[in-house]
Amino acid sequence: MSFIFQALPEHYDLTTRIRPGVKANWIASRFRDRMTRGEVVYFWLGGKPARRGLYGWGVISAEAPTVSAGRGGYRIEVEYRRNFLDHERHKHIPSELLQKDPVLANLLIFRLPMGTNFLLDEDEDRALRAVIARELGNEWLPADGTGGGGE
Repeated sequence: MSFIFQALPEHYDLTTRIRPGVKANWIASRFRDRMTRGEVVYFWLGGKPARRGLYGWGVISAEAPTVSAGRGGYRIEVEYRRNFLDHERHKHIPSELLQKDPVLANLLIFRLPMGTNFLLDEDEDRALRAVIARELGNEWLPADGTGGGGE
């Protein structure tokens, strides 16, 4: 199982925040009962179409979401593993490229883009990995089931 976590540039600009090895706490508003240590998280920047898309991936580094004191709601700790802007071509995976894939075109983030957390089924995860491998190379993929790929 894997997830897409969405940020909006006016609140959390992924172009400057994803640093491999750094841990961060993300809002866990939906699907938090399915979030466990080691699950892969893909990071999505919303906003204007030219910037919208995937910017990297990481893994959930906490056992489960916790209630956030002072902030309200639940949060989950993730560890950033790959920033696609570190690739030699310095590129993200644009949303319009993903929408051309017959499996990915129906992602929840396209159908109902509100919120922070989006669950991916196995077919969606497999299709997403295929796009990343094609665009950036296999070394930019998470390892199956471990979140450690390319390292």
